[in-house]
Amino acid sequence: MRSPKQGLEEDALVIDINYLWMAPLSSPMLDFALKQFYIDYTFLENFGENMETKSVHRSEIIDNMLHFNYSKIDKGTHEDQHKLLAVMLNKSTNDHEACKIRFVVVSEPSEEDSYMQDCEEIGYATLDMVEVLNCVGNWANIDIAVINNNADMVGTLNINIGGIDTIKKVARELNILR
Repeated sequence: MRSPKQGLEEDALVIDINYLWMAPLSSPMLDFALKQFYIDYTFLENFGENMETKSVHRSEIIDNMLHFNYSKIDKGTHEDQHKLLAVMLNKSTNDHEACKIRFVVVSEPSEEDSYMQDCEEIGYATLDMVEVLNCVGNWANIDIAVINNNADMVGTLNINIGGIDTIKKVARELNILR
């Protein structure tokens, strides 16, 4: 994976999903029927398999951490990317939830169990793009709480976000940021 110190193409947006730390006594860690985990999210109308990490098997958990080492560079044209980002940030004035990226932690059955079990959402983490505007520099390393459906914190998702200068530029154009 590329280091945040490496240069970005001008105006590129990058999201790296580094790792998920699971609380030792959290329900996912105590449920040994959960065999594999992956994370998916939607950003700037990109979704589906290309916005999912690889699956990490329970046996790969070290110190309650699942390492994904996933990176997604927005490949859209900068003009399209700016328009979608502007729509997202512009909604923040009326609908703050529309300006958040939701990362979903999913449990996936092993291949031999896939005929008996379905994937199961075990928690989510939310990145507020308005809060990203407060970051200093073009890169930020961010820890986000992972919450389950019972509103319990089950872990922390660690991500890098690159292209913050681009996000700020679009926010300035909308007079959201001065």
